[in-house]
Amino acid sequence: MGDSTVSVYNVHVTVPTAIDLSVLRPQVDPDAYFRRKFDWRQAEVQGLVDDLQANPNPSIISGDFNATSSMGTLDPLRAVAEDATTASRHLLPMSWRCNAPMTFQWDNPLAGRPLPFWRIDWTFTAGPVRVHRYELASAEYLSDHRPQHLWFSMG
Repeated sequence: MGDSTVSVYNVHVTVPTAIDLSVLRPQVDPDAYFRRKFDWRQAEVQGLVDDLQANPNPSIISGDFNATSSMGTLDPLRAVAEDATTASRHLLPMSWRCNAPMTFQWDNPLAGRPLPFWRIDWTFTAGPVRVHRYELASAEYLSDHRPQHLWFSMG
């Protein structure tokens, strides 16, 4: 950007659960499963943090972190980077959607429609990056995640 190099990190952190844990597969030890997933996710986030700390360039870190704000997974990243939602006009930015239950009343227009549910997609910045605007847009049924739009400048 101009005379500056900007590092962009496209993130997809491992999901905390997956189909390999099921009552149909009783041979899977749930405690070992969740410990493995937890350790794996922590290592991925710590690897990102280590790279950011060694990177002298301004950085944008964005993607599917498969983590809500209550999980603590992002705490190490929050220690070295700024959450872009400070530039958002949305009180509760929800980025991941799930289908509304069909058990809604038949005349309910939301029955079976995708609804925003949790925020598991995030954008962070490190270094002299100023975020002017941050929005979650419609995926128009192309994804279960809403695209993140970011307007920023160097400064």
